[in-house]
Order: sequence, then structure tokens, then C-alpha cells
Amino acid sequence: MTSKAQSITALVLGIVSCVCPWLGWGAILGLVCGIVGIVFAVKARKQFEANAAAEVQENSSKGMATAGLVLSIIGVVLSGIMFVCVVCAVCTLAGVASTAGGLSGISSLY
Repeated sequence: MTSKAQSITALVLGIVSCVCPWLGWGAILGLVCGIVGIVFAVKARKQFEANAAAEVQENSSKGMATAGLVLSIIGVVLSGIMFVCVVCAVCTLAGVASTAGGLSGISSLY
């Protein structure tokens, strides 16, 4: 795979990893996409540096690799935070429902 293709892949995965956390359980997909995006971005940047002496590289492709790396890191952090928030919300709701005795327990409060 060429470094330009890896840069584009890292950028797309970085964007997906930033969007997925806002979809609730999509945070898991965001984590996966972000981690894979980081791997592709690092590999693309290493190829750019290895080929820098041999030939002139396009700056836009290196910029895409950098942008993909930054977006992927932001996506992983955001996905991790959102995943923890969703898990905490589900556990809290389950605890409230079991403490109140389900829906029938709510009517006994009045």
C-alpha cells in the first residue's frame, strides 16, 4: 500500500472515529476506527521519512497523514469518554429501576 493511500485511509478513519461516539454505542466502533487510523497514519509518516531522501514527496499527502493522526487520537479519546459515559448511564438507570421495583414501584411513591 502506498503512503498516499495510507494517508487517505488514516484521514477517513480519523473522521469516522470522531463522528461515531455521538451515536451512543457507536463509541466502540469509534475506538476501533481510531486505533486503526493511528496505525495507518504512523506507517504513512514512516514511509514519508524513509523515502524523503530518495524522491520528493507530496506535502498534501504528509499533511493528510498528520491530520489523520490528530483526528484519530481525538477520536480515540472522545470515544473512550463517551463509552464510559454510556456505560455509567446504563448502570445508573438499571440501579434506579431495580431500587424502585420497576415501574410499579414508582406509583407507590405517590
